[in-house]
Amino acid sequence: MRRKKKEWRPSAAQRERLTEHLFHEIQMTFFLAAELSAPTGSRLDVSLRNAQIEAFMLHFRSLCEFFWGDPPAAVDRYDRDAFAADYFPDDDWARHRPELPAMIAKAVGAPDTWRLTYSNAWVRPADVVWDVIPQAFALAPVVILFADAVDHDQFTPGYVHGMKLCAEMFVKGDRGSAADLAA
Repeated sequence: MRRKKKEWRPSAAQRERLTEHLFHEIQMTFFLAAELSAPTGSRLDVSLRNAQIEAFMLHFRSLCEFFWGDPPAAVDRYDRDAFAADYFPDDDWARHRPELPAMIAKAVGAPDTWRLTYSNAWVRPADVVWDVIPQAFALAPVVILFADAVDHDQFTPGYVHGMKLCAEMFVKGDRGSAADLAA
């Protein structure tokens, strides 16, 4: 007789431990988007801008997977990746969250071109139109929705409000500094 594998779900302690990491991803996404909304000047600025775009995309993709990804079936959930759905009973988050905006789906579905590989053609950063500002604007509502809908007791106190504040400050054009967002 085969035993059914027990479904893995993160414990309350594991969900709370994710608090600072989740806040960091949100903070960095909106901070970098705000930095990228400023015009550039010299060639050195272009190199810095490319580095900021790459950093933005790492944080952005992580958040998109968190908010729009669905935990895999219990038997497939070995990596212990975190999902917004982990913080809600049953399928409540799937009912709360908006559809994945096309602009975000395009960015998330794009190949990872930073890896050195023979199978993917590399695209020069100068040849790509980066939509980081509109992408950040498209992400902000789901961050705010999550912060409003989630049970704050699952997080270290104050961080959910901080997550929401990062998104709201970006949307309102209050760019602030990284220190302001951490306060």
